[in-house]
Order: sequence, then C-alpha cells, then structure tokens
Amino acid sequence: MQEHLALTISQRREKGEKIRMKYPNKIPVMVKNDIGLPKLDKEKFLVPPDLLLSEFTYIVRQRIKIDSKKALLLMSNNELLNSCQTISEIYERNGDKDTGFLYVTYCVENTFGGKGYINKSLSDDWGSPPELVQELVNGNSFFDPTPFDFEVDALTIDWTEHCRQTGKKVVYLNPPYSILGKFLEKCAFESTKGCRIIVICPMRCSNKYWKNWVDPYCKFIVPWEKVSFISKERGVLGHAPFHIVALFYNIDPTYLNRKMYKVS
Repeated sequence: MQEHLALTISQRREKGEKIRMKYPNKIPVMVKNDIGLPKLDKEKFLVPPDLLLSEFTYIVRQRIKIDSKKALLLMSNNELLNSCQTISEIYERNGDKDTGFLYVTYCVENTFGGKGYINKSLSDDWGSPPELVQELVNGNSFFDPTPFDFEVDALTIDWTEHCRQTGKKVVYLNPPYSILGKFLEKCAFESTKGCRIIVICPMRCSNKYWKNWVDPYCKFIVPWEKVSFISKERGVLGHAPFHIVALFYNIDPTYLNRKMYKVS
C-alpha cells in the first residue's frame, strides 16, 4: 500500500483507469493493515461489485492470523463499513473519485472487551422500540421469549410448542447481546422444527457462531439503520452505535419493502 500511495494522484488515476478498462466488472480495492497487525500477502483485490462486505471480510480474514475471539473490522475514510452492504454500494460512498480505487483498512476488536461500540453491542440494555416490533411482525401475533422482565430461561423453552399451544404466529426476539451466540444457536434449532422467527441484533458475521447458526439456517438478512433502542433504566437510548440487522428464519420479509439479502 505504501508503494501505491507513494505514486502521484495522476499516476494512481492512470493505474486505476487501466484496471477498470481491463476488468470493467470488478472494483479495485486496496487493503492495508492497522498498526500492530500483520500485513496481507497481497494488498490489491479485484472484487465483484455484488459481493457483500461480510464475504470480503471473510476473504481477508483467511489471509491473516488473528485470535478467533477477535472480530475483524473493515474501515474506509475513518468510517466503519457496513457488513450488509455490497462492495459497489460501499464504493459509491467511499471510493476515491480521483483514482478509482476503494481504500480499506482492516483492524480488530476483542469481542469480549474491546472499546466503543463493541462494548455497547455486548450490553443487554437495548430494548426494542414498539414501532420496530410492529413493523417486523407485520400484524401477526407473536411470542417474545426475551422481554426485559422475563423470569424464565428462554433457552430451555420449546418455542415451537409454545407457539402451537398459544396460537402465536411468529417468534420475535431481541436477545441479550452478551450471549448472542447461544440465542442464535437456539434460533437455528427451533427453525428446523418449522418455527418462524425474527431476530433483531448486531451484525456479527465474522464470529464463528454466525457462520454456524445464521448462514446455514437464516433465510433473509435485512439491514436496519437508525434503531432508537429503549433502556429499562434510562428510557430512549438513541441510535445504536453498531450495525443492526433483522434475521428471518422461515419467513419471507418482502412485506417490509426494504433492501434485503437472501442467505440460504
């Protein structure tokens, strides 16, 4: 990357133009490491425009050795990139218009005690605003196994059987983010019994539990921006400082009229 940045703007522009002419269906992405992290064996990637950032993050992660407990994050222009967006969407917003390249830096945060938004996304004090719940369940009666005041172990309840006995149409949950992996495993298990489930949670696509319990079982992922969560103690918290998605198990969310990604 340093060698590339040492070129003049005009030289980088010429280089970018040649690449785009030769590979019109690819986006040139330059990737560099954050301070203290190992460098990649290659820094320039030609990426399909419809590739999700989460998929590209996985490609980068495979090329470096980092602790499995650490989340790999990609940034551009000092902005944390949204894993639910495609490379073309990110390029449109963050691409260097002078050179034609997308410049990305990878960094890591310890998901068991990092800083900033990582700490916040591990908190359990992120209650669902009623209007969000109503939009997601679309008028269906629903069972919420994880309300603020729940007194039973939601992981031991048979959600599918509960819905059958009570006539509830869907399960909606905003699980405790400190044990998100356990709840996503539960969602995967219940979905195999035909349970229709909607989950609102932080995007954690680089974690092992996401690969195990979301990718193979979840049908659709819908990015959800500017969610104003509610705190049991403090009232409205404002917009979450981390990327929020809605996961749909055995449900087609086309009724939302929002951008969505089919997973499996």
